[in-house]
Amino acid sequence: MEKDTSKLPHNPEAEQAVLSSLMQDNNLISEARDALSVEHFYDGQNMIIYNAIIELNKDKKPVDIVILSDHLKHKDISVVQLMKIVDAIPTSANFSHYADILKGYYARRLVIKESYNFIAQATTSDDYSELLSSASRRLSTLAQQQIRTSIITPIELVKSGQKDFENRRNNQTGFTGLSSGLIHLDELCGGFGGGDLVIVAGQTGMGKSSLLLDIAYKQCINTKQGCAYFSLEMAREEIFYRMISKISNVQLTRIRTPRCLSSGEIVKFNQSVAELRESRFFLDTTSSINLNKIVTLTKKIKAKQGIDFICVDYIQLVNSGSKGQARHEVLSDIAKELKQMARELEIPVLAGAQLNRSAKEEAGLNHIGESYAIVQHADTAIIITRDDTNVTLNVAKARHGRGGKFDLQFDYNTVSFVEGKVRP
Repeated sequence: MEKDTSKLPHNPEAEQAVLSSLMQDNNLISEARDALSVEHFYDGQNMIIYNAIIELNKDKKPVDIVILSDHLKHKDISVVQLMKIVDAIPTSANFSHYADILKGYYARRLVIKESYNFIAQATTSDDYSELLSSASRRLSTLAQQQIRTSIITPIELVKSGQKDFENRRNNQTGFTGLSSGLIHLDELCGGFGGGDLVIVAGQTGMGKSSLLLDIAYKQCINTKQGCAYFSLEMAREEIFYRMISKISNVQLTRIRTPRCLSSGEIVKFNQSVAELRESRFFLDTTSSINLNKIVTLTKKIKAKQGIDFICVDYIQLVNSGSKGQARHEVLSDIAKELKQMARELEIPVLAGAQLNRSAKEEAGLNHIGESYAIVQHADTAIIITRDDTNVTLNVAKARHGRGGKFDLQFDYNTVSFVEGKVRP
């Protein structure tokens, strides 16, 4: 039987969507390298473009239309073609789904091509037993080739382990990753590593938002790191005033009533505004924001600006878009997605969570609203309890540290947590 492979199953839109995703978000290229090969594409030019993207990434070069078109200048692929590909989809958020579509069509093409061999053997072979055995072996091999391996060899394990060990050895804090800015909290948590989901829990008014904003302030202003901060409860102006109060060390109430400020405080205010303007503190204050939008916006910010961690305040206010699900199932899905986002972007995600009203001084993991649904996905869980200015932070779950409790104080002047005495 004559083979006709000119019109095998394929999906041109999915192929363009994959390429568009990679050009929009270079952070997805490492995922693509693990999941897809050139052969997963059907269109010859798409194969060339994908191969060029992988080559540029291996050489640690950014991938955009200008760089890619220059790399492909001898391949008869124009800038106009690349622009059409980039415009094929509005966002790269569904990249994994596009990749799965490609893998599905690739598997179908392999089966069809192999079937031609089966037909040829069936018309010539007299040994049906061997024919069936051969077909079974070949189909089994095809199936195994489509299974993505996650096995890490001893060499790979030692290589990554030694790298992490040297990073810790050369770091005076004894851990790698994001610092909270509080010495005792870092000791109990072991820092917040890339891929971690950190839950900061407290009842209303205990200060979970304040702690998240403290961490964002200390890292974005003091160490110049980047943060995508999603505030589902506070308006942008409130976040602005709180950040300026922390930076300037001027009382929040005085900043909110600028006519009361002295000339010296006005100078501090202006200096603080300049520092905030130059920082990488990226804020979204959409109330009840959709989870998919959080993921999409975060990936865009990371690709264009670069960020080192994410804050979501708080998890029970996130809109999952699900209908008809039990509340604990919805929160479990949200926590799971936030954890997956942390792992995919290799940065920590810090999320606030509401404690049950029944929680008292001895609040624990079981007092977090729908606790099991949230805590099961968390690497670290911090519970805040407070009596006026006296605060206890309970690191109730710590995958990278020893956990435990410690006391500190709350400064109402700047709405901040401090280790040591609060000024009068």
